[in-house]
Formats: sequence, C-alpha cells, structure tokens
Amino acid sequence: MALVTSLSEAGDALTPEAVSAKLGVSREHAEKLIELVLTVSGSDGKTLPLVEEGGGVTLAFSQGMRGRRLRLTRSETMALVAALERLGVARDDPLRSRLEETLAREAVDGDLVRRLVGRSEDGEVGAVITACSQALSSRNDLAFLYRKTPQEEPTPRRAAPRRLRHEEGLWYLDALDLNRGGERTFRLDRMADVRVVGREGSRGSRPRPARQVLITFSDARYLDLLPWHELRVVARGKRDGLVRAETSYYGGMWLPRMIAACAGTATTNDPEVNALVESYARSLLA
Repeated sequence: MALVTSLSEAGDALTPEAVSAKLGVSREHAEKLIELVLTVSGSDGKTLPLVEEGGGVTLAFSQGMRGRRLRLTRSETMALVAALERLGVARDDPLRSRLEETLAREAVDGDLVRRLVGRSEDGEVGAVITACSQALSSRNDLAFLYRKTPQEEPTPRRAAPRRLRHEEGLWYLDALDLNRGGERTFRLDRMADVRVVGREGSRGSRPRPARQVLITFSDARYLDLLPWHELRVVARGKRDGLVRAETSYYGGMWLPRMIAACAGTATTNDPEVNALVESYARSLLA
C-alpha cells in the first residue's frame, strides 16, 4: 500500500533499486513487491495505468494522458473495437486501424468482435444488446418477453438493468426483476420484444424490498472502500467505535459477497445472509 500511494502523478516510477533502498529489503524482495503493485485493483476490477520499463513500473497518467501512450489489454482493446463496430466505423478507417495495431500487443480478430457484439444473421441478439445498452445509459427500465427454456411460453417481465456481460459465447443481463422483487440474470437470446421504458413511471409499482438488513462494522473504512448500494448509516458508537448501517436486501449473492469482502469486520442481523456469507467464504477457501 505504501508503494501504491507513492504513485500519484504521471511519470512517478518504482524501480527495484528505489524500493530496496526505501523499504530496506533485498532486490529480489523489491521485485516481488513491484509485481504485486502490478496486480492491485479496486473493487470495480480496474488496475493502475502502469507501464513496465526496465524492470520497474511507471504511472502512465493521473488526470488524463500526459505525454505517454496508453497501452490497453487485449480485452480492453476488443471492447473499444466493438464500440467502434457498433457505431458503424468502417474497418479500413485510419483511426480504427491505428487503434487495432498499437493498443494491443496481439492482433484483434474482427470476426470475433462481431460475434461478441451480437450481430447474428437475424440481428435479434444485436437488437436486444442495443436496447439493454440504451436502458443502462439512460438509467431506465426494460420491458420484455422472456423464456426460461426454449420450450416454455414467454412471460412478460420488467427489470432494472445492472450490467451486461459475455461468458462462453452467450450474452447475459444482470438486473433487478421488478415483477419478483429480486436480483436475476437473463439470457439475451431468450428475450424478445425488448423495450426501454421510463423508470419514473414504474416507481409506484416497484416492489418493496423483502427486508432491511442491519450491518455492524467494526472497521469503518469498508464503508468507503467498497461500492455499497443504498447503504444508510443509522448509528455510530462513540465508545465501541462500531458503525451500524442498513441496506435493502432483495435476495441473491450481492450482499453476501460484500460482507465477505469486509474480511470478518462486518456482521449482519440476518441469518440467511450470514449463512450465505459463510458458504461463499468456504467455497473460495476450498
């Protein structure tokens, strides 16, 4: 953490020699510490914009680009190319060609990009991705017909989208199911007649949370370190230093994962959540 906090401005660097002298450790130990700095990421999965140079690392930029070329990973480059594909930028466009050649160390497969953005022959998945993206960007809800299995009849659903993701050749939408009051994951190829609907009009019919969960923190730093959703602090203990907060729980694993991420410094008053936290932790340790 001391090394990470020393990287605050573009051009700041860490070399094995400097780390060894600063911390009083061997060069070999310093090199291992620099490797750890390269793996540090926030709760959102983002890593520091570091460039490896001469056995050390340099911060590429702090507030925007400051004279250094941005080097993206292959996955990040594919996401950028997919966005250009969605915008209709031609494959032979000079900017697109330059991005594909310089941002990633490996070439980008254009056919793979087109499959990932869902441009199938009938265009159905692509249209669903577009609708989901519009709802996410405008913070609106989605109304659609959904089949749990290909054999079932479709049922009307309404959901508040959380995120889109692609796994093993399929697109998924993580969302709050407003019909059933819980977090759900929908396969995009089983969604039909997808429409973006205003969230304001749906608030009156939005289901009430199943229950409120009280969380007690013995380490208040985790309130700011982790991306809590609608967490409300209700009490701060002056003597014991405990912080008590409430959040809405709709079911699912989001809250148990957050509690587990607090590394034993947070407890809840909900037996179901506590059991899910323990089960999740055991699965990780296994």
